[in-house]
Amino acid sequence: MSQHRVYIERQDGTVVSSFHDIPLFADQDNGILNIVVEIPRWTNAKMEISIGETLNPIKQNTKRGRLRYTWEDPSYIYPDTKTKGLGNCDPLHVCEIGEQIGYVRQIKQVKVLGIMALLDEGKTDWNVIVVYVDDPLAGRLKTSRMSRDIFQG
Repeated sequence: MSQHRVYIERQDGTVVSSFHDIPLFADQDNGILNIVVEIPRWTNAKMEISIGETLNPIKQNTKRGRLRYTWEDPSYIYPDTKTKGLGNCDPLHVCEIGEQIGYVRQIKQVKVLGIMALLDEGKTDWNVIVVYVDDPLAGRLKTSRMSRDIFQG
């Protein structure tokens, strides 16, 4: 049985690779990145970009959203004295905070607020904390620590 796949199309209908054709930077001078939404907030399906398939569609799998062009090296022990874990050989994950909920395949421009290291079966799993630049909270969020004041509880 084949899995459902979601592709990204340009306005002219041309299908593009969600992994190779979307530039990492939307505005490099201002540190604004592009992300491809894989798992919108409040959904249960674990979708991911299929790195090994032509045009890299988004399909249901067991991992979460990530940035392209980045990698967690399985042979490198991170100097963080708390984790001391090896990389898990996956692209970096993204955790978008804010008020607006995205949809699968949406390309969003985001600013980085911070990073969070998680340990998953003894391996380091990095999650970049971001906010959509057009989110109502984007102007108030400068770092991930500021989110504690805004998102209490």
